[in-house]
Amino acid sequence: MKFTEILNELIQKSGVTIGEIAKSTDMAKSTLHNLMNGTEPSLSKVEKLAEYFGVTMDYLTTGKKNTGDPFENTIKASIHRGIYEVIIKKIVDSDE
Repeated sequence: MKFTEILNELIQKSGVTIGEIAKSTDMAKSTLHNLMNGTEPSLSKVEKLAEYFGVTMDYLTTGKKNTGDPFENTIKASIHRGIYEVIIKKIVDSDE
């Protein structure tokens, strides 16, 4: 499944409005509409939406339910966030 299909399915099943999601995730309604219509999401948007719907980022992007060890999954998510934070920090530091 594609991100767009999964997002639309989660929205439909949850019965929430785009306005409610926008307010809770601090995203613009137009951004959510774009994501629902095929715009590729940024990592931060995937993270916010996964947290909002109570699913993993992996599920939201691939549709695969992670049946592994919850502790291991938490560690993996933290590592991925940490890697991106380090990359961003390096880029910001190199611009100064």
